Amino acid sequence: MIKLEISNDNMIIILNASYLSDDNKRNLDLFLGSSSRIAQNFLTIKNDTQVNTQNLSYSLIQIKKYLDKSRIKYILGETIKKFESKQTLVKDNFFKLKKIGENLKLNIEIIPEEFIWEYKDFEKFTKKSFQKEHIPYPNQLRSAFFHLKMKKSCNFSDPGTGKTTIVYSLFNWLKNKEEDEIDAIFIIGPLSSFHSWEKEYEECFWRVPNCIDFKAKSFASRLKISNIEDLDRVYFLNYDRVDSYKEELIEFFQKYRILLVLDEAHRLKNPVSRRFKALNCILNASGIKIPYQIILTGTPIPNGYENFHSYFDLIRKEEPKILSKQFHELRKIENTDLLKIAELTKEIFPFFYKLKKEKMKNFKIPIEKLQDCSMDEFQNELFDRLRKNLIDSWDKENDIQIHLNFYRSKLIRLMQIQTDLRMISQPVDNIIYSNTNLNDNDEDLDDNDFEEIKNLLKNKSFEKEIEELALNSSDIKVKLNTYVNQKKIPEKYIQLIEIVKKLLNNNQKIIIWTNWIFTINEIHRLLKNEGINSGLLYGKIKYEEKLKTIDKFNNLESNELMVLIANPASVAESISLHKACQNAIYFDINYNVTNYFQSKDRIHRYGMLPDKEQVTYYYFLSGNGLEKYIFNSNKSKEQQMKEFFISNDKTYNSFIPESTDVEGMKKVINILRKTNID
Repeated sequence: MIKLEISNDNMIIILNASYLSDDNKRNLDLFLGSSSRIAQNFLTIKNDTQVNTQNLSYSLIQIKKYLDKSRIKYILGETIKKFESKQTLVKDNFFKLKKIGENLKLNIEIIPEEFIWEYKDFEKFTKKSFQKEHIPYPNQLRSAFFHLKMKKSCNFSDPGTGKTTIVYSLFNWLKNKEEDEIDAIFIIGPLSSFHSWEKEYEECFWRVPNCIDFKAKSFASRLKISNIEDLDRVYFLNYDRVDSYKEELIEFFQKYRILLVLDEAHRLKNPVSRRFKALNCILNASGIKIPYQIILTGTPIPNGYENFHSYFDLIRKEEPKILSKQFHELRKIENTDLLKIAELTKEIFPFFYKLKKEKMKNFKIPIEKLQDCSMDEFQNELFDRLRKNLIDSWDKENDIQIHLNFYRSKLIRLMQIQTDLRMISQPVDNIIYSNTNLNDNDEDLDDNDFEEIKNLLKNKSFEKEIEELALNSSDIKVKLNTYVNQKKIPEKYIQLIEIVKKLLNNNQKIIIWTNWIFTINEIHRLLKNEGINSGLLYGKIKYEEKLKTIDKFNNLESNELMVLIANPASVAESISLHKACQNAIYFDINYNVTNYFQSKDRIHRYGMLPDKEQVTYYYFLSGNGLEKYIFNSNKSKEQQMKEFFISNDKTYNSFIPESTDVEGMKKVINILRKTNID
């Protein structure tokens, strides 16, 4: 009879495997090799088979099921019995947490009676600790208390509702009131978020945090020798640096009890991205026990149900998992799969909290103004030629998936022509480096896909581009060269300058969002010609310079800097401009819905001043319909995302996730087939 034992944290040993018949041994080997989830690898040494696993609990369950089904007798060793006893406790705790989450969300306006005295203590301590002007609102306090009781959970509150304040409320309690709970707070997020976290800490507690972040030289060594007892110690790390400091982070998280915050977590939504893999590796490392963890994102599902997978996988590594389906299974869920949707919503309901702007104070509905921008004769001609060539090429395509990135790169050119066709004669390196995406999947492309797109675009000569676009007729070349040499200013810029002047005459500050480095510099030049100073925020500007620009713009006592020109890919997240600015102009628009949603909330967020609560968005949309289609598509998706979480109960509106990239491109091609687009 065979015997099952456990060795280390990820190995199952099948003792006496040699006693199996040849058929049973062969079939067992086939079973173990059938899935990497069951066995990453296995090796038979003498009489025993060693099975290395990714998830010990899952693999053990599957092996036992297989042995039972195959009627192979086995006994459980003492290590297995202890492990299963421990797993029973883990499972019981999981269901207790699930019940707590459900109870706290049954009525988000009322704290359940069983927690009322604990909540009152939490509320009293928080109000006493925070600056009077920055005491959290009641719904922010209830959210922080939810995360306290759940220990590891997600916060999907609308951008601008004060998620940073919620986290600091929790941290303040754990670090100062409950002295045995945590040693430190460790925030991992995009580079652009750190300044806001530092500023918010100072506003909450009237003390400057003692920060250790990756920008400092010798970050790794400082991490090792840092004074963990410092009450104002805050650790910051950029997502893109996690992979570089894996060993140091594993050692630090093994040594100390951490409140781990993953900010702007939609950047982790793709489980094959490098940043997700690096973080997942750390959290799976032996000996890491993070007592508290919060996933933060105001745009949790920009693509579809599959985006939930990464968040809930990261906050719970043990069995049972929060989600019963894997990423690829969630991606297949369609709007008609009502039973699957019901199952999903029931699973995630206890483990996330969401605040809505309409439930907060001082949130007026923004005014939206659409600015129709006509294209000149040559813009229309060039757009139409490329549109027809692209459709013709698509219809003749034998393998769309292989050449998908080619079509994406050409769609970029169509979008450029609508805004400023002079860009078509420029190298496109700056496009990929500015993260101007065709859809929201691009920001988390698999590294190989990213390199493919980059290589398609990098350093491509104008002649080669013209040839690929099938625009290499002599008349087009001549017209294009003539147009560029004439230095004609497209209509979009003229209308932009008019609106900027009008707003400045009323002493109103403005942020202009544009996706292209070319247009950032051109708008800056044209404003300068009008005697208007503007600050630039995009990828090539140094981090420290960005901070100085933001602080100068936010200075309420100064009119030195009244206009910002920004790239959504660079600063759409985390920065706060709401106290100084109530006007945002979208000079162009693309498919990156996450950046679009996030950028809107830079000026429409918690903490707006009483006389500056009305926000206005201006959208500059070119003729020929493509930009209007993209705008309407994004608006529709924005509404769907909002309606997905109707309220903190178990009822959800229908949500239509995006299909594969090929399906998304098919939609665009079908739109381009129409000569007159509504």
